[in-house]
Amino acid sequence: PEASAALFGGASAGDEGVVAAEHKLAVSFEGALLMHRQAHRRLQATSSQSSVESASRAALIACSDSVAAWRCRESLVLRRAVDLRSELSFVALLLRTNHKSSETWAHRRWLLRVAFNEAAGQGVVEALVRTELELVEEVARRYDHHFYAWNHWAWVQRTAVSQQPAADAPGAA
Repeated sequence: PEASAALFGGASAGDEGVVAAEHKLAVSFEGALLMHRQAHRRLQATSSQSSVESASRAALIACSDSVAAWRCRESLVLRRAVDLRSELSFVALLLRTNHKSSETWAHRRWLLRVAFNEAAGQGVVEALVRTELELVEEVARRYDHHFYAWNHWAWVQRTAVSQQPAADAPGAA
């Protein structure tokens, strides 16, 4: 969405809208609401691939439970308009800030299914599993008994085992 005085100036007295300091970005509730509304308007009004990419990204930064924005992201990944690794990094960023977003965890599992299916070898799958473990541990360390994170880890374990060739599977002769 285009930057406007309403977005960066805040919606009320004392509200700074968006603050960037020490490599961190803070968006006020009012600023996030304005950004979310504008991004969804842009998603509905455009067919340009780059506009859809940036509008869906803005919508998800404002509200990571936006199913419509996630469907747009899936379409972009399938058309190879968005790199799979970049999308995994973007989703990890969202999970670090909104760790209880079930839609974000679901999109991450979808991305991993695509990545596992495209994996050239077992080393790629193992690297993806290591990355997932690091993310789950990071989120779980900050939030004890994190249902979404540990549920995701269980899914990764089941799915990664099913991706192994029969000769590599545990218990194979």
